Amino acid sequence: AHLPSPGTWCATADAIAGACEGGGWGGDGAGSDGVAGSGGVAGSDAVAGSGVATAVPLGASPSARPLLSTATPQALAMLAWGLYHVRCRDDRVWGALARGALASARVLSPRDASNVLWAFAAAGRHDIRLFSTLSDVLAARAADMSPQDLSNSVWALGVTGHPHTALLDAAAGAAVALLRGFTPQGLANTLWAYSTLRRPAPALFACACGEAAARVASFEPRHLSMTAWAVARSGHRDPQLMAAISGAAQLDLQAFKSKELTLLMWALARCGHSDDPLLVSAAPRAVLARLRQGLLSWQDVAHAVWALAAAGRYHAPLFAAAADAVAANLPGFASCPAALDTVMGALARAGHYHRPLCAAVAELLKRADVVACSTAAGLDAWEPCSGGAAERSGGEGAASAAAAAGATAPCHVELQASQAGGEGGEREAPGVAGAAASAAPPQHHAVPLAPRRMVLDAPQAANLLRSLAALDHVDACAARAVCSGLRRAMADAPGDVPTSAVSNALWALAVGGGRPDASFVAAAFEHVTAAAAR
Repeated sequence: AHLPSPGTWCATADAIAGACEGGGWGGDGAGSDGVAGSGGVAGSDAVAGSGVATAVPLGASPSARPLLSTATPQALAMLAWGLYHVRCRDDRVWGALARGALASARVLSPRDASNVLWAFAAAGRHDIRLFSTLSDVLAARAADMSPQDLSNSVWALGVTGHPHTALLDAAAGAAVALLRGFTPQGLANTLWAYSTLRRPAPALFACACGEAAARVASFEPRHLSMTAWAVARSGHRDPQLMAAISGAAQLDLQAFKSKELTLLMWALARCGHSDDPLLVSAAPRAVLARLRQGLLSWQDVAHAVWALAAAGRYHAPLFAAAADAVAANLPGFASCPAALDTVMGALARAGHYHRPLCAAVAELLKRADVVACSTAAGLDAWEPCSGGAAERSGGEGAASAAAAAGATAPCHVELQASQAGGEGGEREAPGVAGAAASAAPPQHHAVPLAPRRMVLDAPQAANLLRSLAALDHVDACAARAVCSGLRRAMADAPGDVPTSAVSNALWALAVGGGRPDASFVAAAFEHVTAAAAR
């Protein structure tokens, strides 16, 4: 997309929403492939018809009267699409556009309404009133929506977490009859949205999985991975589709981004395909090579080792390399404790003992701040950040979006959806430290330094303690620190400390032997009893 000069943007904003108090476009911070905002959008597609252009300031606004008061419904939709692509960050402009769309909601066509929703979601602008109103309109006209309208609309709901059940249910019913008109990207995005919002749509999933299996050869790697993730996350089971996706992926694993590959492994394991050739040998070899080159994020490492452990597949070189990399970079997990939880849980499940890593984790637990459950997305979510994509609607339409990766079972895996214009590509989830594994595993280990302090929620702290106990690594000081933190969390916010966390800590104490803290044991039983009574 062509980015206007600050002068041109100021005049344009003035014309759209009235007086402009200064620049609002995001050229100084977002870069050419992203926008700042809660949607975690990454990537953009070229606007149809764009070419080499020069930015010529427009000068003063021709009128103090906002142009939106005379805009047609189609113009509103095109403006929303354009504002996303020029990375507009001006709250006043988006607010004026939302008011204009609300005023015209009843006359917007399904295409225009879906494009407005898409643009706001892609820009990370979740205007609850706008989303609710336009979703009401679309739910009543679902029968008039095209496959692209349906895909973009539910994708927008998924990205923003707006659970408009009437639109989701109406769209699911309408989509079943139109599945042959969906692109691979549209199919993947639609399934992703329902799985992300956890809205059951059994008829849609059954029909869409059959359609995807028949057309799997036309799916790009990101479509294969996202579709597999959506099926696994939803609880729907379609062995034929998963086998077809695995077979297509094995034809060119190098084309998969690390996130796509490890989440495909996660999906296969989650669906019980423990004997799948990709999961047994091809994928572990590819992941090991990338790990040794430092090409994996911590979430990628977590997904890969969890998948193998859950499938009962012990790949000694990959487990050893993953443990080496984690032990050498433990401070990097301060921003991603869910990944550490998952890695340690996988190593414990596989019975892979790595003394330096266990010692470092024990040191970490002694210094950690244990708090009640956080609200952060777990590792089993493909969150809006990189992975799937929303579709472009002709000349005015919505660009594309992709879902990023989250994680797995011990924590949770969420895939993020990242915006990639049109059929654009994806990028690694932002803010994730790379594994930075060395080209070859170290020949000897010193006990690595743990970060001075890490914030762990109650389940993570208890899970880590349980993993150490399962690997026969007993550290009484670490156990006392975790129990003390759990006792404080239970006292401060009893409703936010799950009984599973308390049970895991008690199990670890029992396995580790020694004398448990009597005050913690008493508090734990009181907590479990109170929770059962609620």
